Amino acid sequence: MEISFILSSLWLSGGVRVVIQYANRLAKRGHHISFVIPEGTVDSHLGIEIDPSIRILQAKTALTKGMNPIKLGLLAWEMAKVTPKSDVIIATHTPTTSVSMIAGKLFRKGKIVWFYQDYQEMFEKRPLEGWLLRNAARWHDMSLTISEACIQELRAFSNAEILNVGEGLDTQDVFHPIPNARSLCQVNPDQKVILTIGDSRPRKGMADFLEAVEKVFSSMPDIVLWIVSKENMEIQTNVPMVFIIDHPQLTLPACTLPAIFSYLLPGMKALDCRLSKPWLVVRPC
Repeated sequence: MEISFILSSLWLSGGVRVVIQYANRLAKRGHHISFVIPEGTVDSHLGIEIDPSIRILQAKTALTKGMNPIKLGLLAWEMAKVTPKSDVIIATHTPTTSVSMIAGKLFRKGKIVWFYQDYQEMFEKRPLEGWLLRNAARWHDMSLTISEACIQELRAFSNAEILNVGEGLDTQDVFHPIPNARSLCQVNPDQKVILTIGDSRPRKGMADFLEAVEKVFSSMPDIVLWIVSKENMEIQTNVPMVFIIDHPQLTLPACTLPAIFSYLLPGMKALDCRLSKPWLVVRPC
């Protein structure tokens, strides 16, 4: 099959890595995969994670901050023009649904699917994207999500077909050595460390993570908690903790840990886990 993913960018983020994981697996099964992105939005650190057979197609228009609706519409039009004729065109981040609808409905380049990983609060101050969030599901042939919570959000706006496919992560591909990576902090090789990267936004799950760590601490009192963030958070926990804020390496793959590594989706941004054992903390829906 010819499958095209529409992305706002190939910059480092948890959601982008989820898309790459699905695309890689589809490519390994013999499907022909394309990524359609705005001009100049490829992060070099992601190159080693993308299957060599996947085509990266860039629109002639770049994505810049503060683009007005007219410029965003022109960008969507250019991306739709670049999108190849496909069996399935998959929108990802909510703003890319405008691209899939133009490519699929207007240019008739293929069936359109929306892979929804966002959350409603993301667009509270972005009325255009909020309008797409409320209406895109009914205009696509199908919607895919990563959780039951996402299904509930979309169900508030549409009775269209929605399928929970999960995050589809493969730790063998996600966690890999990065050349010249350096540790954020020096640590005793025998020390058991639990690390997460996150912030105070409720949907990022920090409260659930801390609750889980407290339970681990009750049976493993020798652990140390590392929290890495770009904001100063008030953390209440009985677990011995190291708080790392606004570190210059946060946007690079530069964390090396000796023992236990725990991540939420934001923590997938870029970590060198050559010595780590990955764990995933989730809250049942």
